[in-house]
Amino acid sequence: DGGALRGDQPAHFSRDQVYASNALPQVPCWGAWRAGRTGGGGGGGGGGGGAAKRGKWRAHTVSSSCIPYGAAGVILTTDQGKERHATRDTLRALNDTYEELFPEEAAEEAAAAAAAGGEDAADAAGDAGDAATAKKSAPDVADLLAAELSELKEEAKGGGDKAAQRFKPLNLDFKACMFITMNWQAALKCAPSELVHRMLTNTRDKGSPRSRHTMRVVPVDTVCFAGVEEIKKAMLPLIAKHFPTDVTAEGAVAAGGGDGKEDAAAAVKDTEKGDGVIPGTFAIMFASRANNSMKRGPVIEAVAALVPAPYKVDLSRPELTIMCEVVKGTCCISIVKNYFQLLKYNQRLLGMTQEERDAEKGKTMSQPPKPKGAADEETPAADEAPGADEAPAAKSVE
Repeated sequence: DGGALRGDQPAHFSRDQVYASNALPQVPCWGAWRAGRTGGGGGGGGGGGGAAKRGKWRAHTVSSSCIPYGAAGVILTTDQGKERHATRDTLRALNDTYEELFPEEAAEEAAAAAAAGGEDAADAAGDAGDAATAKKSAPDVADLLAAELSELKEEAKGGGDKAAQRFKPLNLDFKACMFITMNWQAALKCAPSELVHRMLTNTRDKGSPRSRHTMRVVPVDTVCFAGVEEIKKAMLPLIAKHFPTDVTAEGAVAAGGGDGKEDAAAAVKDTEKGDGVIPGTFAIMFASRANNSMKRGPVIEAVAALVPAPYKVDLSRPELTIMCEVVKGTCCISIVKNYFQLLKYNQRLLGMTQEERDAEKGKTMSQPPKPKGAADEETPAADEAPGADEAPAAKSVE
């Protein structure tokens, strides 16, 4: 009884009572415990709340989003939380710039799309029969909006026609950072560095294309493992292409030695005399994201040693800039033109007027200093890449 269970007096149970206590009470006790855990009955201190009180098992996940070796594309920095919007705008801008450079390919794609659309329309008309042909009315606005919305969704996902297959977004599991891959057929025709330079030049000169949430657009000509020796090996073909050792009139123009053939010829003539005329200047920019093993100094020294001797370092207005962007376990490499003249390839600043740029920079500079241990702001600075430890090279190769 209750007194025996409380220890007031010794309890004596028979064998049958012991067997019964071990077998039968287990079911109601288990049910009362479950009721208390789930909130039913209030037993066991579980309280109310129902399923919200239950512990949920979640598998441990590790991000596998990485940039494939040998890929070409674009690193995109955006406003935090607006990655999808910025990626959509950049995909459209890259496709428009590519079609501007290769109008014949765009015309072929338009003709193929029109032919496919005509076949689909003919099939639809045949299926509809007389009912579709008898009803002659203007297309519904809702249908047109739905068709345009589906087209935008296909374009954002990177699927659909051949134009949308040129560029595909790759989620890096970063905030305010995305990668857009470029297929190898398009990259062979036009390197990402040339394509992005043309796009940003149009933004500066014509004011279009523009994006509200896109910040920096950094081209990537090739991707390798984030190691010093691998970076040197992947950099050699790009160095040989952009830094020729045999300085001719055409080579001087390609290297940025002058604006015309006369300037290039004068540069070659002075070089032959031994006056030490510099055929071109360069700088090295290094940035690291989600990687603590790669340091700026060894990478810059190794890359600077690959540049031929006639070329000198200019940290203020270099003609060519070597980009080394370390992302996780990969290194994205490219050589771009007019990096500082195009405001560090910041599309948002290029689309602004000078007054708007000054106001944007003043807004960034006027922010009060954050207290120690405070979290970072949601919106990064307009002229800096979020999470990037970037600095130009200061080593000259004699």
